[in-house]
Amino acid sequence: MKKLNILAAVSAIALLAASPALATVSTQDGAQGGTAYTAPNANNPDTPDMPTVTKQDIKKGWDKTKQAVKDTVKQIKAAMLNNDPSVKSAPVNIAENRTAAGMIGQPLYNDQHQKVATVHDVILDNAGNASLIVVKDGGFAGIGGKLGALDYNAVTSRDDKGDTMQPVSAKTLKSVEPFTYDATATAKGAKTLPAGGYSLAKLMEGAVLDDSGRKLANIDNVSLRSGRADLVIASYGQVLSMGGDKVAINFDTSQIVRDKDSLSMKLTTAQTQQFHAIEMKTN
Repeated sequence: MKKLNILAAVSAIALLAASPALATVSTQDGAQGGTAYTAPNANNPDTPDMPTVTKQDIKKGWDKTKQAVKDTVKQIKAAMLNNDPSVKSAPVNIAENRTAAGMIGQPLYNDQHQKVATVHDVILDNAGNASLIVVKDGGFAGIGGKLGALDYNAVTSRDDKGDTMQPVSAKTLKSVEPFTYDATATAKGAKTLPAGGYSLAKLMEGAVLDDSGRKLANIDNVSLRSGRADLVIASYGQVLSMGGDKVAINFDTSQIVRDKDSLSMKLTTAQTQQFHAIEMKTN
């Protein structure tokens, strides 16, 4: 029903903008803020005048339509792994815009809806709390197109469904600092990874391991809720990195494994058993 309403809105606006029955007239409203449109009815006095619609009205309609389309967010479906093997796995739906992959690569807007940067990464501390949003500078802070860091709390909003990006104020943009992944960097004022912290972009290149360290699945994504990592989403049974099925793992019940420059997530014995049970049902 929601998609039908969106399509109806798009169609109505498109017809309003393109209909040959609409004629341009000069009005006071047009002089103040745009050209006004009305339908001629001189040849049919029984036909009432259509409401006057300005170009600003059409623009507002398109803006609302684009927002409505944006609100129909893709849902990620996965089987939930529990740490208790006696608890039956249940399917979960995760809104993609409330995940690291739904933030990374997306534009960061100011409160005037102007793009000021692109989100490059989300940084967690050693407890799984999201501490920084790393951005590719759009020139707004004089960093010269390099990486910058903003406080995670300053650029996200939260509700019971999870965290999402929000427009940032001019004051927030002034707080951006240079960022480097080099933990040994001593550049004054530069942000880097917190002690024991890590990059979600890097984690999403990693794997899910069983309790013996054998690879089971590829990490796709991480959902974020209340300012911290919530669920790890991983794919298994893929062919050439395509297709397959997904599982969701509670971030707090698994172990992050560091191996040189790579990150992986190791399951508990109970989670490993449940993963294989799910895998058998989908094969």
